[in-house]
Amino acid sequence: MRPTLQWIDKVTTDDKGDGELSGVCVYDMAFKPDGSELLIAADCLVYLCDGLSGAHMQSLKGHKDLVYTVAWSHTGELFASGGADKLVILWNEKHEGTLRYSHTDVIQCMMFSPVNQVLLTCAMNEFGLWSTADKNVIKQRSQARCCCCSWSTDGNIFAIGHGDGTITLRRGTSVTEDPIVTISRPAGEPIWGISFSHLRAFDPRNNDPKSVEEVMAVIDWNRTLSLYSIDGTHLEDRQLEYEPSCISFCLNGEYLLVGGSDHKLRMYTRKGVLLGDLVNMDQWIWALAVRPGTNLIGIGCVDGTIGSYSLHFSTVHCVDHARYAHRKSMTDVIVQNLEYRTSCLIKCNDLVRKMSLYDTRLAIQLSDKIIIYKQTQNATKSDRRKYLKYQQIETMRRDDHFSLMVVTYGHLIICNDERLQCFDHKGLKKREWNMKSVVRYLRVLGGPPLRETLVVGTADGGVYKIFIDNDYPILIDNRKSSIKCIDINSNRTVIASIDDNLLCKWMDLRTGDTLLQEPGCHSVVFNTVNENIFAFTKNNTLHVRTFSSPGHVTRGVGYVLGFVKNKTFCLLSYNLIPLEVPFTIQLFQYIEKNNFK
Repeated sequence: MRPTLQWIDKVTTDDKGDGELSGVCVYDMAFKPDGSELLIAADCLVYLCDGLSGAHMQSLKGHKDLVYTVAWSHTGELFASGGADKLVILWNEKHEGTLRYSHTDVIQCMMFSPVNQVLLTCAMNEFGLWSTADKNVIKQRSQARCCCCSWSTDGNIFAIGHGDGTITLRRGTSVTEDPIVTISRPAGEPIWGISFSHLRAFDPRNNDPKSVEEVMAVIDWNRTLSLYSIDGTHLEDRQLEYEPSCISFCLNGEYLLVGGSDHKLRMYTRKGVLLGDLVNMDQWIWALAVRPGTNLIGIGCVDGTIGSYSLHFSTVHCVDHARYAHRKSMTDVIVQNLEYRTSCLIKCNDLVRKMSLYDTRLAIQLSDKIIIYKQTQNATKSDRRKYLKYQQIETMRRDDHFSLMVVTYGHLIICNDERLQCFDHKGLKKREWNMKSVVRYLRVLGGPPLRETLVVGTADGGVYKIFIDNDYPILIDNRKSSIKCIDINSNRTVIASIDDNLLCKWMDLRTGDTLLQEPGCHSVVFNTVNENIFAFTKNNTLHVRTFSSPGHVTRGVGYVLGFVKNKTFCLLSYNLIPLEVPFTIQLFQYIEKNNFK
């Protein structure tokens, strides 16, 4: 995961009247649903910024004291603001105040229903509902101070967090009814943030939405992140090392963002597993806004700093012939056999950093360990290829970072710059190789168990072959620039390599002669059955050919990563898709040359 800064600015005011501008605390933020505008509650004003560029659009006056909270309606036709002057002001799209009503105490928080024009407003000692259908505000006294509020994603229930550590859930149609659920937390610390997530997973075959249980995430000043189901059942507690002040689900409810006193914005899974730090600010993060349905977030700090970031996730995956493994939801691994269209899910409950597949072995690097899996025993080789089921066999405790990792039957090889280290599956170091340059490419070619062969590409253009049981790398080829891809044909007679200039070179290992060169290549693979057929991609086009003549061409396929029998496996938009290749052209070429061997 990688946040990209879109813009950053600071809300300032001349509070002393001497011409010197100073930052003011950003109490709340809210994106317009289409992302075009960002509301900011700071000082006694409601600031409007361009959601894409951060340019200041307008400062809305109407409150006589500090503005603590702002909210957009789900249609973007209305927005509201409230603060220390006990007033709630409703504004239209033209930024004109159209209606106002008051509470008997300071307005703490507010939120529009996600499905209709109903506004929930919470003062310190009461809360109320306002709607466009009924202009009258229905209010209800609260026995404890209201600190935060949130709606469920279907708009049927709203939750209010109180200063005595309780959470009340009520139906979204009335405030006068008793709570349907009251959650009392043992610490009794103020509830400072609530957010609901209703993740919907879609079946790619029929686009049917399958509802996943709704989760309510809660933060309090006991440094605790808690998760509850919609009926109030306690699911999980996570102790935090900071005072949390803002919380929100993002990316369609799959991930949870929490900011607070340590100046950092952290990302968690919807089950509360910490994934890492996203942003490190100079001051306490007090406000957080997520643009619905996008990867854009807004951050506000106590010194007036505001910023917008877009979230990007790197692809963590690996391929071994027809088997493909990739990370899902940051903490799970899906292994697929693309030839037989079978798959299995491995739940790791931790951040998946790297993975490697080799035959029946699978290695997954988590935040503080590496887990080794193997396919289920007492199954034939044919069954193992068709049906995927893995069981854990070893755990290596390692929390260090390294660039590359591959697994074999009995070993794990990790790479740090120029150094390659070989461990057995129990974590005992067996061998080490120090290359002349930084290793850029590492792959297992195969071989007898415990004696497999590695192929290595380095930044200085070196292509090496390494045997697991040998201390000395063997130089195969020397290119002019860094190596980015290597493959060897099935009978180990021809090697193909691509350098940073995107020049692919096929070389005969017996004679050292260059058999073919092709510019503009991004990936290359040999067929696992026929040593003379290979595939490569250039300009988003797949080429399948032999050394003697060109063959089949397919456009719009991404990068080819595997070639088994008559199927190529191409990475396209984070998905590895099987693509059947006709061999008719190659067959007629052999017939015309009377080559029937």
